[in-house]
Amino acid sequence: MISHATRVPVDPFLVFGRNTFFTSLTAPDVVDLEEYLEEICKDSDALELRVDLLSSQTRFSVLRSHQNLRLSSRTGSLRSPVVVSEVYDGDGGRRIMEDVLPVVFTVRTRNQAGTYEDDEVGIGKMVELLEIGLRGGAEILDVEATWGESAWGELIKKAKSKSKSLILGSHHVPHEVIGDLEAQKWAEVCEMNGEADAIKLILSCEEGGKGVEQALRVCKEQVKGRVPVVAMCLGEDGSYSRVLNPRMTPVMHPALPFVAAPGQLSAQEIMDKRKDLHPPRNYFILGRNIPYTLSPALHGRAISVTGMPDQYLKADVETLEDFVDTELFRGEAFGGTSVTIPYKQDIMKYLDEVKDEATEIGAVNTVVVEEGQGGKGAGGRRLVGYNTDWVGISNPIQQRLSKGEDVGEEYFLVAGAGGAARAAAYVGKKFGFKLLFWNRTPGKLADLVER
Repeated sequence: MISHATRVPVDPFLVFGRNTFFTSLTAPDVVDLEEYLEEICKDSDALELRVDLLSSQTRFSVLRSHQNLRLSSRTGSLRSPVVVSEVYDGDGGRRIMEDVLPVVFTVRTRNQAGTYEDDEVGIGKMVELLEIGLRGGAEILDVEATWGESAWGELIKKAKSKSKSLILGSHHVPHEVIGDLEAQKWAEVCEMNGEADAIKLILSCEEGGKGVEQALRVCKEQVKGRVPVVAMCLGEDGSYSRVLNPRMTPVMHPALPFVAAPGQLSAQEIMDKRKDLHPPRNYFILGRNIPYTLSPALHGRAISVTGMPDQYLKADVETLEDFVDTELFRGEAFGGTSVTIPYKQDIMKYLDEVKDEATEIGAVNTVVVEEGQGGKGAGGRRLVGYNTDWVGISNPIQQRLSKGEDVGEEYFLVAGAGGAARAAAYVGKKFGFKLLFWNRTPGKLADLVER
């Protein structure tokens, strides 16, 4: 029996990334799905476990179903972000599972297409089930936001203090077409007073699909980029909203003998339709003297798996201006770029925004193009700089530290003084280590130490 599971913290915008999908599993027993999971996982970024539909909902059965799903999905998880889990068995042994698909742990009331009554007893039982999901290390807890803080308040406290589960605040509006003002109110409710890590709002649309974009448009206006948004319309008339929704879209899979909800499409069907929504984009690895880079092969393969018509190319240029002063960077086809030596610092002055972590580190390794107006990109699009080096350095260290461990007397060696070294120093400082620097050239090192 699995007795405990923990995982490394994951950014909500990574889990709920663009062109991501979760497959809804509505079988009464996870065992019934094992023969399909390898195929399902090839097209999924997460799996939704509909706990309220399980035939047995005892604590033991729910935990077993959850962990069986995680173990069974590992072999097919080609698309998942790295979610590292420490799983302890009943004999005190420990196994490290990597690249398991995140689990969306879901319970529903009757008026939200579920099984439990929307009353004090029903909600109380669902909160108990969600706490089991929290205990079992579920990556995402789908919480009906309309229960109110009196119902979900303690659950949120436990999630924030004792777990790294992400909270998805959700609400469905079935059988009724509502106006923008009411939809905006529900989007605000889904934010759960700022406690939700992501929101999901599912509305109804008019016959023929009129108003199919309402949920996504209203949520974007309400949330303004604070958290990831999943927003769609119900039923066959609302199926195109699943194409428009960019993040963690619920899908069916051809391998399954059932469809979880009317109007659901497969991930491949959605990606085929999305190809027509925007022209092909070009992405780059930007640097100098980088003939060895594997990035085009790695990211190019990832793009081909999604089915998008984009390209990931190498921009090996002698000067930064050889890139930023050309159509490669200024043109409509520019989709973003990875940045490596020696341009991680110099690229910052060409951007509209540099995120806080990148500003503190003093280096950008990723440029993202965001829709907007008045930006430096083509058509006024905004160019935003991120640093993801520190995440890759931080996660393996986090794995090896106990929660709350005092590292104040431990030394953290930073070798070098470039962009990656800056990110490493940021991580060491963040964890509270004493920093020890080594570099061949004192001049560059002095600038890093001053930061």
